[in-house]
Amino acid sequence: MIEKGIEVRYKSKEQEIPIIGKDYIEKIIQIPFALPPIREEEMVAFIENLGIVEREKRYATIVTKGAGYNPRKVKMFLNVLRIRHAIVERTCGGINPDLSAKLLVFEYGFPEFYKDVVKYKNQELLCKLERLAIGDHDKRLEEELESSEILKKYHKNEDLKSLLIDSPLFRRIDIEPYIHLSGAKASGEVAAPDGYVLDELLSGDNLEMSRAVYAIDKMPDLKKHQFLNVVISKLKEEVVVVRKNAAWALGNIGDPRAVEALEEALKDEDVYVRGGAALALGQIGDVGAVEALKGALKDKAASVRRDITWSLAMLSDPRAVEALKELLNDNDLHVRKNAAWALEKIEAKQKSTGIEAEENPSDK
Repeated sequence: MIEKGIEVRYKSKEQEIPIIGKDYIEKIIQIPFALPPIREEEMVAFIENLGIVEREKRYATIVTKGAGYNPRKVKMFLNVLRIRHAIVERTCGGINPDLSAKLLVFEYGFPEFYKDVVKYKNQELLCKLERLAIGDHDKRLEEELESSEILKKYHKNEDLKSLLIDSPLFRRIDIEPYIHLSGAKASGEVAAPDGYVLDELLSGDNLEMSRAVYAIDKMPDLKKHQFLNVVISKLKEEVVVVRKNAAWALGNIGDPRAVEALEEALKDEDVYVRGGAALALGQIGDVGAVEALKGALKDKAASVRRDITWSLAMLSDPRAVEALKELLNDNDLHVRKNAAWALEKIEAKQKSTGIEAEENPSDK
């Protein structure tokens, strides 16, 4: 403000500002003065002395973090929270006040993150980050973290992580009512442009690709078929990563009309494309792909053979038994394990089918 005043009074086109604001103040008041930062416990005490009710004292600490230790923002934050609680009490109820406060912290303190929480609601972005923050994760989530730049970005944010670990957690909680209360549109309610959906579908980011698959799944069949044809065509692209992502996408879309193209992709020159195509055929679940998968079991890459045996386990078709038995002597441990697992699944399915046949005899 001081520099702006100096600029208006003294600056010309030929001359820069003659003095900066700090130096100007020091010429008048020759005692340096700096306000000490507000400590967390001091701000919590300030909040508790605002005349808040007992329920609001429970989340004084989380409000402090969300408002950035700013007394004015604290008051505004509490006012918004009270309004939302009043709405809940007069309508449907069923919302945890502490969780509502926590989400409001994300909304005001981390606006970009909150937009992504809404955008990737159906992919459970918030719950996954909470699990990563508290160390409650498995191999599948670790692999998803490795493949998603979005998860990586937020997982590295230490300030955000300090809030994510605070109880209560959103794990196994339907976040939709909380998002609705904030007035934000849930991810499934916002129609993304077709080009954007396709870009996300082929992005290589697990979270974005999952969201795109969700959007496609909600499309009318004719439009879904059009998207399918576009993605199938990407299996012929020159860029390897595009072909690999296309195979992944087709598996997650799960439409049997992609089977023939994926069978052809089992012969691709790139090992990751072949593996992706193998996994996709298992995800789609069309037993018509068994012969093509059996034919590809002689692939030189152990990783591809692992993916094929996984898919044969998913299909559990008895036509694969002999080929799987041969793989029990494969030189790769994981191939042998997958082959044994696939044989167990096929045997279990045959026993189950036999029991059903006895209990429900067909035309006699």
